Amino acid sequence: MASTWESAHPLSHGPSWDAAPSLDIAAAPPQSGVSGLYALALQGQWRQVIGRCKELRPASRADSLTIATFHVLALAQLNQTMDALQELERVGNLDGSGSHAARRRHAGKHSAPDASEVPFALRWLAAELPGRAGRWMEAVSAFQALLGLCVTQSGIAEREGDAEASRLWGGRRARAAAALANVHAQQQQYPAALAVLDAQLGADPRRIDTWLHAAQVQLRVGDLPGAEASVASAAFLAGEAEGPAAAHGMRAVRHARGLLAVARQDWPAAAAAFSSCLREDARDAEAVGDLAVCQLFNRNVESGVAVLEAGFQAQPWAMLKAPLVSSLALMYDLARPDSGAKERFGAWVARIAPDDLDMSCLSPG
Repeated sequence: MASTWESAHPLSHGPSWDAAPSLDIAAAPPQSGVSGLYALALQGQWRQVIGRCKELRPASRADSLTIATFHVLALAQLNQTMDALQELERVGNLDGSGSHAARRRHAGKHSAPDASEVPFALRWLAAELPGRAGRWMEAVSAFQALLGLCVTQSGIAEREGDAEASRLWGGRRARAAAALANVHAQQQQYPAALAVLDAQLGADPRRIDTWLHAAQVQLRVGDLPGAEASVASAAFLAGEAEGPAAAHGMRAVRHARGLLAVARQDWPAAAAAFSSCLREDARDAEAVGDLAVCQLFNRNVESGVAVLEAGFQAQPWAMLKAPLVSSLALMYDLARPDSGAKERFGAWVARIAPDDLDMSCLSPG
């Protein structure tokens, strides 16, 4: 039996876009206090997060740092980068010394945050935001420092024989290395990006995600044989994995093979790879978008529309990202310019969109 992704035809099975989908996490109102911030964030209610952060009075240093983390995150999600950086400055130096403003605010109450108390998410935001502000050298330095922290903590955990902490900091190290490589790649510093990933693989050669990240950078510089070799290494490791890690790894490898096919302009092979990912996990919004693009380049716009429609109907909260919304709006313009489908889709998106979705994405180009 053909899957939804392969059998749906938009001109006969298109959704009406009348009813808003249900949202399980919104069934009950968020809890009051600090604990309610997480539920609001899951719902994409970033303006409410900011309002609550301003109203809350922390009962402890931990509460204060949690509130600050959500406040900075919400501002970042709403693309208020400079405001987010100013909020970070109010928190103080995350390594413990604290800014002048933070020392004044905490005088008689708390000192500036101790390095061991700072949430990792806040450290991550402090590294990421300079890049969003176009301060690339600062972003590189910040992620290098974060990577250094992860290396140190991972080493401590290994020496102490703490397997859980070792896994935690090992994963954080890999993500920090990937983020640093991304900063370099965004500035077309591809040798530097590959050097970061090579160093990470030297420290942990069995990380499937790092091999696949290296393949993406290699594709960007046109090194198709190198990318194929990196994907092959990831496939070998995924084949040796067990349990959920094996399934996740093989799905990631199949997606990477789809990207290799895209690089070769083999659209049928790419579509088959992305369809395989979706048969295993229909929530894979990235695969939905990539499959739709394959159908577009394969001169089958109607099938591309069907793929995106099925994705939005099946997993609206995963799909409500600007590139995916923009893709479906564009394909409606191409496939059904006078049907009203784009307008109905736009109204549906407007009813349920999170605060951080830029509605201008409905008018691509």
